[in-house]
Amino acid sequence: MDDEAAASGQLGPPDDRAPLSPRQRVLLYFNTTRRKFWAGATLVAGWLLLEFLLDGVPYLGLIPNLFLYAGAAVLWILFTHGSRLAKPPPMPAEIMRQDAPGRFSNREEWDSPLPPEQALEALQGIFGQPGVLTEVMDRSLWIQLGKEWQAAEWWHRDAARDMKRRPALQFFVEGAAGGSRVSAYSVDRTLMGLYDVVKLSDEMSATAVELARKATGALPPGQPPKGKRG
Repeated sequence: MDDEAAASGQLGPPDDRAPLSPRQRVLLYFNTTRRKFWAGATLVAGWLLLEFLLDGVPYLGLIPNLFLYAGAAVLWILFTHGSRLAKPPPMPAEIMRQDAPGRFSNREEWDSPLPPEQALEALQGIFGQPGVLTEVMDRSLWIQLGKEWQAAEWWHRDAARDMKRRPALQFFVEGAAGGSRVSAYSVDRTLMGLYDVVKLSDEMSATAVELARKATGALPPGQPPKGKRG
């Protein structure tokens, strides 16, 4: 990180191997508190201006509030790097790792004897199954589990017919002594619905993490993860 970026609070280029796209640059532009403040101030100023200009104009009285609500939604996406969307846009791994705790309740880490490239390939291979969508994002793997996935006999399996949205997980792979370090984020906080559907998604997520451990050659965990759905 260079001195100018550090002084402004903005993150420097996370990885020279992954140049940022225009979409990513827009999302990362609002890293600083100062830019967030002025973006919010501009939105409020625009709303007040519309309120003044359209005051008493027939049929146009709702436009200021529509502008405010739509603008607030856009800023919310920009400020959170899109991490609260059903499927956030690909970003540098360092940025996605910072956003992951706000999206997922559980975090688990383990060491793998595989080099990072092989560990990532092993994760892709184990999840190349019907009912699973995967996407490599920088040095991470984004996974979405569908109702068609049948990797275990889950207690709440009957709730699959009511599942409207795919539960998600994200795995990060970094180099480490003797192999690599895998970080697994699971239990999607943004997933809402019936109790049985939510519990089924948690069971599916736990199975996915267990399969990931085995695929990367990790030792069994010493105790269950402590993370809880928030």
